[in-house]
Amino acid sequence: MIRSCIGSGMAVLLAAVVGAQQRPDFSGTWTIEAGRGSAAGGGAGGGRGAGNSMGGGLGMGPSPTELRIVQAARSLTIDHRGGRVAKVVYRLDGAEAKGQVTAPGNSTRPATFRSTWTGDRLVTSIITRGEQGGSVAMQEMRHLDDGFLVVEVSITGQPNARRTVYRRKT
Repeated sequence: MIRSCIGSGMAVLLAAVVGAQQRPDFSGTWTIEAGRGSAAGGGAGGGRGAGNSMGGGLGMGPSPTELRIVQAARSLTIDHRGGRVAKVVYRLDGAEAKGQVTAPGNSTRPATFRSTWTGDRLVTSIITRGEQGGSVAMQEMRHLDDGFLVVEVSITGQPNARRTVYRRKT
């Protein structure tokens, strides 16, 4: 009986420790590491340039060259810097947030964001308007890999994907 209670207590404690897993802190200023990223899909372009793996063929233009991130217990605020400046506030409790995503032609589009933790990765589902109307579902996944911030973006139902790697500046 006592062993059973001790065993049950240990199981509850283990579950609590696993559930309270340490989440990474993405806070800081991050600059792009162009040579470490990758892009897939989108087909071959007609240009002659070598490219820099920053576009990705997602119809979103290049990745931001700098991210300024402030992380709090319930939110993650990201200032995207580079070709376009955009600020997005992600709710870390799975609740819906409204904001803007970058779009072709140096513009932005309204979007709805919903973020959840999957282990040590922040996964964000994004719904926005497509170029031809209708809605487009995207997914962003953020995680740390050996001190680098990795941001992976994909569009539901499309072979396109983009993996952008950032180095912490401050």
